[in-house]
Amino acid sequence: DGGESWERQELPFRPYILDYIIDIAFDPRDPNNLIILEENQIFSTSDDFMNFAEVTPDGYCWGTGVSINPYDSDDIIIGIDMQGIMRSGTRLQTSDITSSFALDLYCDDVAASGPNVYTLRNGICGRYGSAASFGDDYTAIFADSDDEDAVFAYSGSADRLDRISFSDAATTVLVSGKGAPRAVASAGNGRYAVLIGSSLYSLDLGGALPILTDTGIEDAVTLAGDGSILYSATGSKVMTLSDGIVWHDFVPLSGITSISTGGGRTAAITGSGLFILNETETEWIKAD
Repeated sequence: DGGESWERQELPFRPYILDYIIDIAFDPRDPNNLIILEENQIFSTSDDFMNFAEVTPDGYCWGTGVSINPYDSDDIIIGIDMQGIMRSGTRLQTSDITSSFALDLYCDDVAASGPNVYTLRNGICGRYGSAASFGDDYTAIFADSDDEDAVFAYSGSADRLDRISFSDAATTVLVSGKGAPRAVASAGNGRYAVLIGSSLYSLDLGGALPILTDTGIEDAVTLAGDGSILYSATGSKVMTLSDGIVWHDFVPLSGITSISTGGGRTAAITGSGLFILNETETEWIKAD
């Protein structure tokens, strides 16, 4: 009656705490036909709200939203937190769950380059959407921003850093016996920097064999690269990679704990707050 009067209707809740109503879907073809989403139960009614039936399918919990197909009242789609999408073409008499990206990629590590997402699960490095996989004892992976079809992978048991090319289906050993890398960043043209502990190394992959060179920097804090210029924060200064081996000082900034690049800009976090490098890369500006 246009909201003039209201009547409370009790729902047959299970004796659990999860009793919040998350969402309600009205059937566009029949407004008396409702689906009510509760955290661990689903109810339906089709008789002017007089009676509610529980229609919870197996596997349902933590729903996030429900929708009824406006062209087919039996077609119901439900979002499930950390599980994906549950869909039924029989008004929840039967249902299927389509795993979401998050659940399908529950993993120990992840790296992204271009459109590709690489995952590490139980020591195995894979690529989302691909059946190919490599290794069985990797403990960390790092994106290769120079090549979206490749990823760096570290084996803790072998103390070895590899580069995996998914396009060539090949693995190349790059570094052995140096310890676990904290970061790998590209400076373009097959040149990379590898941060192991607080020591910084240059890695050249442009030749027939990988060449690892110790830069002599032993107090590096963090590492970031945007594909053309690379930054290494040593806590009191920022350095850039010039030719794969030589590093030079660049726009000092004290107390750096983290640094990041993206979109042609550079940001750094210090004990005094967040700083942004100006467009001419001559001065750090403290963010408000």
